[in-house]
Amino acid sequence: MPSRPPLTRLPPAYEPWEKTLDDAKCLILGDEATTEETDVSEHWRDQVRKLPEISIAGLGVSDVLLRRARVVLTFIVHLYIHSQAPNIDGDNQPPHLIPRSVSLPLLSICNVLSLPPVLTYSDTVLYNWTVVPTESSTELGLDFHTTFTRTPDEAHFYRISALIEVRGIEALQLMRLCLEEASIADSLAIRRIAIHLRKLAGIIDEMSVILMDMYKGCNPAVFYHRIRPWFRGGGGGKDGRLWKFEGADDITATNFEKLSGPSAGQSSIIHALDVFLGVRHDAHIGRPKDALSSPATSTNNHSPQASESKSDPTFMTRMQNYMPQAHREFLDQLRAHSPAVRDFVQEHGLQKSDSTSKSNSFVASFRGNLIRTLNAWYFFGTIDSSEELAKAYNIAVSALKKFRDGHIKIVKTYIIDQAERDIPDTQNRSDSAEKLRGTGGTLLLPFLQACGENTKASLFDLK
Repeated sequence: MPSRPPLTRLPPAYEPWEKTLDDAKCLILGDEATTEETDVSEHWRDQVRKLPEISIAGLGVSDVLLRRARVVLTFIVHLYIHSQAPNIDGDNQPPHLIPRSVSLPLLSICNVLSLPPVLTYSDTVLYNWTVVPTESSTELGLDFHTTFTRTPDEAHFYRISALIEVRGIEALQLMRLCLEEASIADSLAIRRIAIHLRKLAGIIDEMSVILMDMYKGCNPAVFYHRIRPWFRGGGGGKDGRLWKFEGADDITATNFEKLSGPSAGQSSIIHALDVFLGVRHDAHIGRPKDALSSPATSTNNHSPQASESKSDPTFMTRMQNYMPQAHREFLDQLRAHSPAVRDFVQEHGLQKSDSTSKSNSFVASFRGNLIRTLNAWYFFGTIDSSEELAKAYNIAVSALKKFRDGHIKIVKTYIIDQAERDIPDTQNRSDSAEKLRGTGGTLLLPFLQACGENTKASLFDLK
């Protein structure tokens, strides 16, 4: 989360974009619109086509301005595509054409920010909030000024994700402290890492509580039928049509094919917890490969759907291409850190401490720092720091598994149960649920179950 509220309005030169987004407040999803509502949507779409081509030069290199411009333009793109009635007749339908008045500035901004031309988690959550007063002195009040439906349900959906991100700030701080201690690796460092891991588990538990608050303000039927369809990316609509950006050849010689819509899988805090705790999602043993891999490819090297020459990327890896560049770089640095926390626990936490090893650690600590030596001496004889380290690690991993279990519960209520209500009695509902895809493009239930299994598999056997 940025430390300050994101910009809520672009400078006057870009008012045509902001006004066009304002005028979209009456739009209805194309597959649900009446004839009159379709006419309103087409009038707005014509307004988009007639927008002047505005250069992004006036935005300069300001991330604040570029992010707001990106939020506005990606919302316009999704509104433009999904307010049109889907055409599900026939095969090989032409792609949706996004007018150059929108596509050219959006693609230019995406090149600067190194992001795909589609709405992402960071657009809806990280760079789309304002602080509002609350009755509680301890509760953070957040509102979301750019939404598709203007419903409190949609704002609450984004709010829950944002509050999880805010709580994740302390988790990141604890990760840093653990890695600093791991580079010292004396007895006191082992003890401190164990303490930090237990604190991290507590924060993840709090994130689970926040996640369950989704039920307090977002109606499952409203989310599934009125909010979620707007998130669909290129190729994700009912008609399966891809997106084509008019004038794209003026910027790049390649084309974007399928593009994933915003997904919780694009949250960098969850990825950071996985990387930090050593939870691996790149193995396909024991489950369908498609449960974790991308269903689509592209010829664009910068596209999140780009084909892989060595191996198919996992969904989690692919989703990182939808994160802000700084977040991707942070995750790369976290992966490259040595020693990794799981490796450290495996080396120092799966062995019983004896008097000889304690004495050796004491001598090494004394040579390095007298204060640390005295602190380490205090802990000697009071607890087996190695055993405590492994236990603390397992507690943190178990907390992450619990969070994922909660996420599956949310997905079942808000997506799977809602989808099953739309399935005719003549069809097998459980089979249909297995084939549901998330807005990120992956098989929803198999993927989430596989993530939970991978998390559980990271636990150490301490018997």
